[in-house]
Amino acid sequence: SREPEQSGLDAWLTVLNNCSDVNNNPTCDRIHVSSSFFRSDEFQLKGYFVYLFYRVAFNRRPNYDEIIPDLRGVTGQTGDEVARKRAAFARQFTLRPEFRTTYDDSLLDAAFVTLLLGRYNAAAITTPDPSNPDGTQFVTLTREELISRLSAGTLTRAQVLRAVVQSREVDTVEFRGAFVATQYYGYLRRAPEEAGYQGWLNYLNANPNDFRTMVNGFMNSEEYRLRFGRP
Repeated sequence: SREPEQSGLDAWLTVLNNCSDVNNNPTCDRIHVSSSFFRSDEFQLKGYFVYLFYRVAFNRRPNYDEIIPDLRGVTGQTGDEVARKRAAFARQFTLRPEFRTTYDDSLLDAAFVTLLLGRYNAAAITTPDPSNPDGTQFVTLTREELISRLSAGTLTRAQVLRAVVQSREVDTVEFRGAFVATQYYGYLRRAPEEAGYQGWLNYLNANPNDFRTMVNGFMNSEEYRLRFGRP
């Protein structure tokens, strides 16, 4: 969540201004521009990253008033600044009251790891190396390895949580749901209602290549138009 940099804004305006049909050209219309933000590397580093902490730790989606300040908290002007803020976010997330209540000090390390992996029926995860979680080197860590390293103090609970969050196993399960939820946060500026969310998620699961219909459903929805005007 940030103000646009001028070069990026100008580039997207050029796409729209030169589009033959901004309402129905899949290579350059409003739907293309909107969906490109969700699929961008920047959003994956920030918005998707934050969203997944709530899904993995609490098995719920973040509320609008939770995800917006968290997005701002991991926003930076440089890649190094974003990396530092992502690391700080992971540490601070495990200090929040909801996390401390859900995973209190009496919870054994084995139970902590089992709870996180169990939500995804995973016996192991493939994830960026926890020693360099912003790097490109992926490692496979079994449940037993995570427990052992956590118990030995070579990994913290924040590092284990982040490793699960960034794993390929979680991404496979959560990506489409995050795409749907993002439309609510971005267009309607609220959390999803369950029926609408499930309806769109079911549609994407049945039609995985047709994100355009979903984005159009939000962009041209009655709620969006009544609250915020024409797109």
